Amino acid sequence: MPVYNGSKHIALTLDSILAQTFTDFELIVSDNASTDNTEEICRDYAARDSRIRYIRNPENLGASRNYNQVFEVSKGGKYFRWAAHDDLLGPTCLEQHKKSLDEGPESAVMSITLRRYISWEDGRLMGTAYDCVAGVSTEAGYAPGQPLERLDRFDDIDFKKLLHLAGGWFPILAFGMIKTEALKKTHLLQAFPGADLVMTAELRFLGEFLLVPEELYFQRLHPAEGWTMRRNRAEEAAWFNPRSRGTFLPHRANLYYQYTKSILRAPIPFGQKAARFGDILGRVSEGGLRKVRKLFGQSAHPEANPAVTTP
Repeated sequence: MPVYNGSKHIALTLDSILAQTFTDFELIVSDNASTDNTEEICRDYAARDSRIRYIRNPENLGASRNYNQVFEVSKGGKYFRWAAHDDLLGPTCLEQHKKSLDEGPESAVMSITLRRYISWEDGRLMGTAYDCVAGVSTEAGYAPGQPLERLDRFDDIDFKKLLHLAGGWFPILAFGMIKTEALKKTHLLQAFPGADLVMTAELRFLGEFLLVPEELYFQRLHPAEGWTMRRNRAEEAAWFNPRSRGTFLPHRANLYYQYTKSILRAPIPFGQKAARFGDILGRVSEGGLRKVRKLFGQSAHPEANPAVTTP
């Protein structure tokens, strides 16, 4: 569990993890030099439960290094799962994740559960079932997600679908239970916006994803004016790495560049690599067409504009 200034909700989150029906786990809390009383809360919990290991960084390392650190210092169990400091887990979340991977095909590398949104202040359930799957929030005063296309399931996600995903996906794609040996073969969470999508692609190249069809992960929505709302790409890059000045490439172009490097490294046949490069070229072409249509006042999606026809 990486955390920075999480004192408002971290006790509830720790309670939900310690109350799991599956109890044989280690919980590593990596405190990124919090300035509130996160340290006091975590040390108190660690003193009362030997499953908790508390680490405090002398300075803020950025989200990327802090997330990776909890994996790198873990004791190397068969499975690994990140946890956000303000989200909640249903009591059987870890048990169902483990069962899914234990009983699933050997080729599976990650298990994902369904999520529900909960409110920032009081943890009440929010959003429709579709909102919670699609990663979009229409609640007043909360940060909106803007998925580029509908996605109803995550167990059948492939590289082409990943290319269409934007905001709102990090908790689903990064907070599944992952086979440790598979995660070791990725570059973990790299220090640029969208790194979770690239890591997900690297995992997908290694194997299948499994879906636990139960709402066992409860993601707390952050207010629109909260600390998660970076105002520009430079601020977002700094969230991942405080020393970062961003990249000279535009955000989407950098993602395609990072995807390209992942394809070249992936342990897949040459024919599949060529197909994945084709997916990227197709997505770039779609993006160019969308900009042209926008320039001329037409919808980027033909079904939304009956006047637009395609062969």
